[in-house]
Amino acid sequence: MDISSQLLLFVKVVDLGSFSAVSRSSGQTPSAVSKQISQLEDHVGRRLLHRTRTGVVVSEDGAEFYKKCCAVAEKYQEATDHITNFDPEPNGLLRIASSVAFGKFQLIAALPDFLAKHPKITVSLELTDRHVDIEEEQFDIAISFAEQLTNPNMIARKIMRNERVLCASPDFISQHGMPGSFQNLEQFNWHCQIKPKGRHNHAQEV
Repeated sequence: MDISSQLLLFVKVVDLGSFSAVSRSSGQTPSAVSKQISQLEDHVGRRLLHRTRTGVVVSEDGAEFYKKCCAVAEKYQEATDHITNFDPEPNGLLRIASSVAFGKFQLIAALPDFLAKHPKITVSLELTDRHVDIEEEQFDIAISFAEQLTNPNMIARKIMRNERVLCASPDFISQHGMPGSFQNLEQFNWHCQIKPKGRHNHAQEV
């Protein structure tokens, strides 16, 4: 148990007047409670409580220390009450980065149903095939290719298998031969045909 927890325990002991009372309310044994208070006393270098047959009595130093600890206990209770009163329904802005193909064919189609189930959520979706730095760019979720996962701190989950197919025309094979391995591809002169809508076709060497 850390010092902050021991401070809260000390306040309980003073309020309830005995180790046994705190034991019953916290689920710890009286000896465990006593041990934690002893460690706290060792830490501050002062006797905080006098042990008696019927319970405990706060020392002069302990009384002053108790006042300060009460302020800590009140702030802790305020923080606990605040977080337990959060809206249980998911809400807020959800920033998602996704590969273009997956976003177009999977996410966009699923978003209407998702937003209907969670009307308090606003989705910001960026479709991109570039490497996304989730921490730096403050995305909540990134759907990307496995080779783009370079940050060891990220929690990654496999959601699907992405198959890629390398194709060549029969004329190309007859002219250049069939490559026997990926290493053989370096021997070939590759061209990518780009056909923009509304423009003349042209070839770009890659």
